[in-house]
Amino acid sequence: MKRNKGLLLFCMLTLVSMSTVYGQTETTKFPIDSLTGEIKFSEVVYVDSLANKQELFSRAREWFSKSFKSSKSVIDFEDKEIGKIIGKGSFSIISEESMDDNEHIKNKNLVSKALRERKSKGEVGTVSFLISIYVKNGRYKYEITNLSHKGITTTVAGYTVTQPDGGDLSSIEPICGYSQLMPSIRWKNIKANTLLTIETMIIDLKSAMISKNKNDDF
Repeated sequence: MKRNKGLLLFCMLTLVSMSTVYGQTETTKFPIDSLTGEIKFSEVVYVDSLANKQELFSRAREWFSKSFKSSKSVIDFEDKEIGKIIGKGSFSIISEESMDDNEHIKNKNLVSKALRERKSKGEVGTVSFLISIYVKNGRYKYEITNLSHKGITTTVAGYTVTQPDGGDLSSIEPICGYSQLMPSIRWKNIKANTLLTIETMIIDLKSAMISKNKNDDF
């Protein structure tokens, strides 16, 4: 009986799925807007001076199409004349942790030390964001803001587990507070995973914005 109870506690930590894993860092340093105090990734990027506004707009539009399952549902606003695209995206997030990492789990002595220290990966929700791209002749600007975590409900070993919403990633603590399903290590991992995912997205965007379509040369 004790063993089964311990296994149930362990299973509640295992929310399986997704792929992006990042180390458990104590502090995740997001770029913070000095005026709003919110997370804001922003940069003006200069490219080939021969790339005019129309060409850069087409590259940005193509990047949206390739980066998201449905660019139509992601893009909220686009205007080729003024050179502006605004979209809303999201990505799944996972956390890798052990039972010993969770300060809110009680009676850990019901299971073996090896089981308590075993790391498991699990999906712990999604992070949504707002992305804006502005283009001009020879340059463009991107802004990524409004990063927010939303939990999920899943079934593990026959039990329904609801991961609470962490909310605004600018906050030091999650809006749901710390608990067994949102220990401090999970909130840190959500932030660390998010930073890595956004940085990877920016690298991909920059690559797309400087790439000339091979079909242009026939």
